[in-house]
Amino acid sequence: MIDYGDIVPPKRFDLETYEDFIYVSNILDEYIGCNTYIIETTLEQLNKEFFKKNYKTEIEDIIIELFSKSNQVVSNHPGLTHRDLEKINSFDVLYHSIKQNGIKYPLSINYFQTGLWGAHPGNTRLMFEGFYKEKVLAVIGDYKGTIQQDYPNIKFMKPNETSFDVSELHVVLNNTKFGGPNSISRPAQNKKLNYKELTDGPEKTLADPTLYNPPRTYRLNNNKVYVDDKLILIKDNIWRFSND
Repeated sequence: MIDYGDIVPPKRFDLETYEDFIYVSNILDEYIGCNTYIIETTLEQLNKEFFKKNYKTEIEDIIIELFSKSNQVVSNHPGLTHRDLEKINSFDVLYHSIKQNGIKYPLSINYFQTGLWGAHPGNTRLMFEGFYKEKVLAVIGDYKGTIQQDYPNIKFMKPNETSFDVSELHVVLNNTKFGGPNSISRPAQNKKLNYKELTDGPEKTLADPTLYNPPRTYRLNNNKVYVDDKLILIKDNIWRFSND
């Protein structure tokens, strides 16, 4: 078993085996005051049961905002920040990854004391609910302590009741006082909340597309969105990820 030393956020816990994941989950659950569960379901069902969001509208809003001034945006354009490009870039990276390999890693989602749900990483993958219909795994942190009573129709498994591939994954302990994603801080509604997430630690360019060298080009043309001339999104009556 790995010796992880002191537990103080922010802290990364590397995983060599699934038993490491169980061990880390147990010690962090005790430290944070939450319970870890795993479920297997579809993206659509995750949204229907927990998040209840209109992702079609969210996708359209992202496209409208990105191309509000021009139908072509280059990632190294002066004045652009990572916030301007991170969603459309994540769409592209995930789109090609899902087409080739499906969704490999579990989503990391949280049920906060507010009764609200947050996802990270996994928030963007949820937007693929209309595109990817296969079942996925989700690792859930129950901070409210009532998830099984609140959702009696869902099968919640404890970490020792199942297993999955943890290669390339690690657990991160963080605190909302250090910033972090809006998909966590907003539903948590707590400026000093410890939380954990299971992540593969993506490349820096995924979070900050302005770092791409050579730069990437995002283009809107005839109700179609292209990234480096590769089609990813198309609008019929609504925006959807291309099946081409």
